[in-house]
This record gives sequence, structure tokens and C-alpha cells, in this order.
Amino acid sequence: MLLGVACALPVLAGEYRYPERPWGIIGDDKARDRDSFVYSEALNQKGGTWTDADLNEFLAGAGHFAPGSTKSIRVADDEERKKIIDYLKTDLAD
Repeated sequence: MLLGVACALPVLAGEYRYPERPWGIIGDDKARDRDSFVYSEALNQKGGTWTDADLNEFLAGAGHFAPGSTKSIRVADDEERKKIIDYLKTDLAD
């Protein structure tokens, strides 16, 4: 699972930079407005907020979820994606 988390966290948080945190992403805008990161037009066009289902599809293949995405995330294992999503749903203390 660590490989999936290590690959997914930076992407989901806009190239994870402090003080940004990827935890608690469910319900946040898909292309959050951040000064530290510019999202691809493909992800900007998706709009809306992250749901478990959307996040699962994104992790299964970012290019399939948002054709034209600049990210090449692909976590093939269903159980590994579920663990990543469960982890991202936590609200970890600083």
C-alpha cells in the first residue's frame, strides 16, 4: 500500500507541500484553488467535489477519469485504492 499512498498523496494535494494536507479530501473541490499548484485543464473541467467513487476512479486511472490529465496515477488493486481512500478520509492531527 505504501507505493500507492506515496504516489497518490502528492497529486491529490497539489504536489503535497506544507502546510497543505491531503487528509479529509472527500467533499473538497476536485481542483482546489491553490497558489502552489496549477491543475490540468482536464481536472479543472471535471468540477464538483471529491466523492469516494470519484477518488476510486481517479486512482484507478487518472487519464480515464479526466481525459487529458497530466497525471499518470494508476493503482490497479481495488483493495489498495480502498485503503488509500480510507486514509485520505481521516483527519490526522498536525
